[in-house]
Amino acid sequence: MFARREDEPELLAYFNASPDETSWLRVAWHEKERIALVRDAGRVVGMALHNKAGVLQVHAPQGLAEVVNEAVVLDRKVAAVAGPPEQMKAAIDVLGFGRRPVARLSQEIVMGLDLDQMVMPDIFQQPGVVCRRATSADVPLLTEWRMRYFTEVHGALLNEHGKREVIASVAAGRVFVLEVDGQVVNTSELSAVLAPIAQLEYAYGPPELRAKKYGRSAAAGALAHVKSEGITRGVLNTDHQNVSVYNAVSPLGFRKTADYHVTLFGD
Repeated sequence: MFARREDEPELLAYFNASPDETSWLRVAWHEKERIALVRDAGRVVGMALHNKAGVLQVHAPQGLAEVVNEAVVLDRKVAAVAGPPEQMKAAIDVLGFGRRPVARLSQEIVMGLDLDQMVMPDIFQQPGVVCRRATSADVPLLTEWRMRYFTEVHGALLNEHGKREVIASVAAGRVFVLEVDGQVVNTSELSAVLAPIAQLEYAYGPPELRAKKYGRSAAAGALAHVKSEGITRGVLNTDHQNVSVYNAVSPLGFRKTADYHVTLFGD
């Protein structure tokens, strides 16, 4: 069966039991996506979502086959399957997709941090250093930096939708900038802020300003802001080989809490 609004207390309890692994499903629920549930003795023990982009997301330690079959939207292609590695593989088997060509297997790790345990970088003890929410005045610079990010990381150009996303994220108060003596030196974005978690996503600084710990400082500053507003945990996904991200956030106290794999099909 699919979750109803009256099921929200149960869903939140399930999310809170595994907050890092289920962060994307929490966001989907907030955005009113349809999530299939499986219960045991009346208690939610697994869930799956076939989202509008065609990604089947699974988190089902129990009842995986049942909830996967329930979740799939018949007139929507399954373009990818995502979740804990063994569950992702099991979902692919349930769907009979074992022989579909694979374009890419993304092997990510999930990192989490209780914000009460966050170690703030020493840079905030220096005069002239501040992390603040971005404003509309920052949008031109942030758009330029997002374009550079897409070129560097994805080898692609930022489209108009991506540019509008920058404006929307700034308006929603999810983008933060780190300033040193009035100069913006780095930016960090929270892709979602849904109590009790905040998801870290985009972080960028130009090459000439790197290697100064500005990236981790921007992330810490953003999380410190939302901590004061009731958020208690930070979470992020990154490729398991992305040593630079791991090294950037580990000094703040982030630790690997789970594996998260995505199989993108090539047909």
